[in-house]
Amino acid sequence: MTESDARDAPDSTDRPRLIEPVERRRDASGRVILVGEGARAYMGVSAAEEALLAHIDGSVDVAALVRTGLGLPQPLKPVDSLGLLRRLHRVGLIDGVANTAAWLGTAGPRGPIGRLSRRLTKSRGAGLPVPALATLTRAGVALPGWLWRPLAWLGFALIAAALVAGVVVGRVDVWLDPFAWTVRPLIGVLRLYAAMSLLLSWRGLVRGFALASLDVPCQAACLTHFCGIIHLDVDSREIRAASASARTSVAWSGLAALALVTGTAGLLVIFDVSVDAGLHAIGAGGVVLLLLDSAPYLRSDGRDLAGIKAGIPELRKRSASFLLRRAVRNLFRREPVSRTEQTYLAIASYWLAHAVVTIRLIVAYALPGTFELVSISTRSDGAGQVGALETVFAIGLSVVLLVVLVILICAIGAILINGLVQLVRPPRRGRPETASAVGEELAASLRTEVERVPFLASLGEESLDRIVAVMHQEQWRPNAVIVRQGEPGDRFCFIRKGKARVSLEEESGLVHPIGELGAGDFFGEVALVSDVPRTATVQAITEVELLSLERGVFLELVEGSGFAREAILDQVRNAAFLRKVPAFRSLSAVLVRRLLEGVTVVRRPAGEDIVRQGDQAAALFVIREGTCEVLRQTDDGGETLHRITTLPAGQWFGEIALLRATVRTATVRAIDDVTLLEVPAALFAEIVLDDYETCAELEEIAAHRVTVLESESV
Repeated sequence: MTESDARDAPDSTDRPRLIEPVERRRDASGRVILVGEGARAYMGVSAAEEALLAHIDGSVDVAALVRTGLGLPQPLKPVDSLGLLRRLHRVGLIDGVANTAAWLGTAGPRGPIGRLSRRLTKSRGAGLPVPALATLTRAGVALPGWLWRPLAWLGFALIAAALVAGVVVGRVDVWLDPFAWTVRPLIGVLRLYAAMSLLLSWRGLVRGFALASLDVPCQAACLTHFCGIIHLDVDSREIRAASASARTSVAWSGLAALALVTGTAGLLVIFDVSVDAGLHAIGAGGVVLLLLDSAPYLRSDGRDLAGIKAGIPELRKRSASFLLRRAVRNLFRREPVSRTEQTYLAIASYWLAHAVVTIRLIVAYALPGTFELVSISTRSDGAGQVGALETVFAIGLSVVLLVVLVILICAIGAILINGLVQLVRPPRRGRPETASAVGEELAASLRTEVERVPFLASLGEESLDRIVAVMHQEQWRPNAVIVRQGEPGDRFCFIRKGKARVSLEEESGLVHPIGELGAGDFFGEVALVSDVPRTATVQAITEVELLSLERGVFLELVEGSGFAREAILDQVRNAAFLRKVPAFRSLSAVLVRRLLEGVTVVRRPAGEDIVRQGDQAAALFVIREGTCEVLRQTDDGGETLHRITTLPAGQWFGEIALLRATVRTATVRAIDDVTLLEVPAALFAEIVLDDYETCAELEEIAAHRVTVLESESV
């Protein structure tokens, strides 16, 4: 990387190493399985990745490991090396990546809360191995993989029937109130705990059946805990490597197990007054667990289903960001929202609806029941006060429910208040500390610096002198926003001194730092050719001195120059649209020049296929003008093409096949006449290998697109 390409790269002091002892096994297909101490962590490793494991010994840093992967007999692409490190870190099989963890996307919350969260997560899989349960789950091979969704819907139908019947006969409170059937707090709590433990064990067994029915290995089973409830469960981490349809089926199986038991128990409780307290506990406990397992904001089956259906990676983080930054604002937008934003609005509605239902159940049933338990435990009878232990249990439950209630109410309030503030106080446009025209003396010394800009250097000495002379010199303080994403683009900026951070706010409202710009870098070239909103935010890190050029002045100079106007504007357009590819936004001037020298402008008429599914990949395409549609055959091999999405100007395609050395994963067809920038595979590989962070950025986008393709074609 060049000096001007100073970006948020991994800290060179980090030297990853495998945590000992790590056992290496091979499965039936010959793939290496790494197993941590006590079988608490494991992951599969491909044959190509296996050769790199020997070098993860703490002797070299992340960048050196990437270069080592490229030099292996079976070369590993940078994205594959980084993906291996990411997976190893997530399952806890490497250390020495303290500074790199945030860059790898595996760093969790910091501070005491973060430490507590990591300890709870790490201890959740700990427990006593139960080989018999793992053996029992193998019986699931006799079950069809499609069974789990209808079973879940049957369970939800039983719950709906129980709710309707409970309202009619007036006994719904008896079912939904966890403590409506006890007068002894300690006994009631123990019964509820035992019922929830049995329900979670049943859920784990059914998930094991689902894994077996889908040919996904169930590696182990053990006694574990969920929110402190000890129960039997299966290790389903292997499901992460399965297809979207398999992950969906396993998630449905977990909901089906809880819904069927909860609905059945609810009907029995409502229609049979003589049912004992144990069944009451199962019915009420099932409601609590089903509510937890369907929550989109927890690690639950409900979140997994929503994420797979939406095709959105890291759904919980992106949904939370959308609720805080975009949800209320989008409700008041008059212009149509995109399909992705519609998806986020649907998920946000799911979040809020689930929170409201949870608040309703806590206020109407759980809190009155616990308050009654507190009253009973402190009430005097013939034998005196009820035991102190029972009193502690009752008061503790009341406190926990009150805390959950306050958190949910505060969260909803924060979302609404934050959204109203955004509507009342929209972001303001940044203003420089000082701004002045460039004098003649300074212009002479600046011309050499501005020649680094590829599309300006071709104007010739006289025109370049005139451009520098009409530029404005701006001074910006640290942390000042130079340009903001979404505001009108009116000028081109060249950084002379200082550093600035480039960040992108995606449709969820999540902000990603995508790089840093230093002396000699430039941004805003799209503003020279079209009046479009800014595509990213640039914020000063240190004091920044930059030169700016307004669009009108630039166009006047181009018209008066002796060069072909369209040829110059074509170079500007090419640079501008290449910058719209997220991984290319922060490339140095040198790399941008290499891109501009190697790209080809391609024009295709409406209705023509630009790439076809199954063809060999030869280039990456960026759409400069026009619109394309993405079509894909179904997994059953039919010839009918189904539209997956449309790609407007500024979008790109073809990176999946290039990054993964595979054939085209979809057909892209021109909807109307289109103008494309074709980046040859050799040039693409040269830039990717020169900057492995660019490759990682593209791979993240490619992984998201593959998920969408899988979810749409199954």
